[in-house]
Amino acid sequence: MNKSDILLRFVGEALTSAMFTGEDQIFLSASKAESEKIRVHFMSIVELTGIKEDEGSITIPNGATISFVLTDTQTSGGLLGHVYAINCFNETNFSYVHALVSGWTIHKGYRAVFYSEE
Repeated sequence: MNKSDILLRFVGEALTSAMFTGEDQIFLSASKAESEKIRVHFMSIVELTGIKEDEGSITIPNGATISFVLTDTQTSGGLLGHVYAINCFNETNFSYVHALVSGWTIHKGYRAVFYSEE
C-alpha cells in the first residue's frame, strides 16, 4: 500500500465512523501540507453528498464534526473524538503530541491511531 492509499483508508474509516456513530473525528498533522492533503481527500469524497466545509472542519448532517488540527496549534481545547495522528513521530515534542491526543480521546473510549510513513 502506498501513502495515498493509506490516507484514503483513514479518510474512509473516519467518514464512515462519523456518519454511522455521530462521533467526532480529529486529524492531527505535523505540517500544513499534510493536513491540506487529508482535507482535500475528504472534500473529494463528501462533495458528492452536498456536505460543506465550515472554517477548516467538515460537519456531517448528523452533527459529527471532522476537524483538521496541526501539532503546533494553540486552539485545540474542547475537541473530543477519535484521533488520527499522521506523521507526528518525528516531532521533537512528541510528549506534547501524546498528551494532546490523550486529552481528546479520554472520554467515551475514543481511539487514537498513530501513523508515520517513516
